[in-house]
Amino acid sequence: MDAYGIPCLGPVVRAGCGALCPSVKRGCYGCFGPCKDPNVSSLVSWFRNMGLSEEEVRRLFENENAYAEEFRNMLEGELGGS
Repeated sequence: MDAYGIPCLGPVVRAGCGALCPSVKRGCYGCFGPCKDPNVSSLVSWFRNMGLSEEEVRRLFENENAYAEEFRNMLEGELGGS
């Protein structure tokens, strides 16, 4: 989650973009891919505690990096695959 209370992948992705999305009050969607050893499960728990549905959480990770091992493992495992 970012400073605006918007779901954000920032805690589990690589830096390098200069936080473009948060600078325009949009949650990061991880265009640089997952960081080394991201704690994806913790972020998913955070999103659930925010009240996001499983489908909303899934959509956050189904981006251009969804095939990255760390995100794919979460999509296929923790969120039950699809």
